[in-house]
Amino acid sequence: GHEVHIIEADDRPGGMAAHFDFGGLSIERFYHFVCKSDTATFALMDELGIGDKMRWTPTSMAYYMKGKIHPWGDPFSLLSFPHLSLISKLRTGLQMFRTTKRKNFASIESLTARQWLERGSGKAVYDTLWKRLMELKFYQLSDDISASWIATRVKRVGS
Repeated sequence: GHEVHIIEADDRPGGMAAHFDFGGLSIERFYHFVCKSDTATFALMDELGIGDKMRWTPTSMAYYMKGKIHPWGDPFSLLSFPHLSLISKLRTGLQMFRTTKRKNFASIESLTARQWLERGSGKAVYDTLWKRLMELKFYQLSDDISASWIATRVKRVGS
């Protein structure tokens, strides 16, 4: 065997896989999920002999806005979302669809996520759908996140 040293900056080991105790229930500190397009994950699982252990659980997404839960995650949810204009919905749908089909993100690497989303979907869409999510995830760095970062996530989830 090999001698392994684990270096952890936090007060406990685990990094992004760490958990915390919530009234006796162990909960992940950071959310994780696997998409059906995550072929590298499935290849590794097969290599480790655990590929047949994957069990899919139906999940759903939603936005909570102005006191109401709005279903999210498909074109119908976008079209029925009451807090955007029809033009904004169409622009957003087109941007997301085109992103799921894109093979290369080099042309947007010089843009921030905010610039890319505002150019494709509009400022109202960024302010309504994305701004708070980016601030909650990245705090004061939210305006510095790369367009290719958010685009690859859209592609991953939407594929």
